[in-house]
Amino acid sequence: MIDEMSPQIKICGITKEQEVEVLNHEQVEYAGFVLWEKSKRYVTIERAKELLQRLDPKISSVAVMVSPDMELIRAVEDAGFTRIQIHGSLSEEVKEKAKLPIWQAVNISNGIDASNCLKEAKEDARINGYVVDAASYGSGKTFAWDSFTDADMELFYWLKRKQFVLAGGLNEENVTEGIRRFDPDVVDVSSGVEGSNGKDAGKIHRFVTCVRKNSR
Repeated sequence: MIDEMSPQIKICGITKEQEVEVLNHEQVEYAGFVLWEKSKRYVTIERAKELLQRLDPKISSVAVMVSPDMELIRAVEDAGFTRIQIHGSLSEEVKEKAKLPIWQAVNISNGIDASNCLKEAKEDARINGYVVDAASYGSGKTFAWDSFTDADMELFYWLKRKQFVLAGGLNEENVTEGIRRFDPDVVDVSSGVEGSNGKDAGKIHRFVTCVRKNSR
């Protein structure tokens, strides 16, 4: 049984039909598809549409992009995605015209850098959530958890006025500690559930099990 008080789960970097089936089986809340050509988990919009047809409709599909223009945003909307996640620059035009909920990624390496999150979370009603990630997207490394002081942790209180997604180097061994430290609404994993040929079903299952043991 899913603990309704545990954080929701996003598995990112989906590229294969069998990975979609694993997500359907595990009943995760979000599936992420990377539409950035420099990523090793890159899929075209056409390929993403094929995978979305197999995705359980109860799972929200997230288009992960880097500094997208409106042409790409419209293509994503037409493809049937339910949410967009933006790394890099987020233009005023995209914030104004995008029809889907927006998660903005904030890449940090220490607590001081997170001060920008506070300002944006308080001032921009058009952002639905913030993905707090490591300095380099897709690096498989956590940001500097140990560098956060008590004052720095206050920043995350403001982030929680929106949807707070914890990302960056999560895996089955550290996700419990990440939940304890930051109390996120969503935990986001990609590299941490990779096997030798894409996502590993066993790692996904163990990650999901760890998360759902953690009541908020």
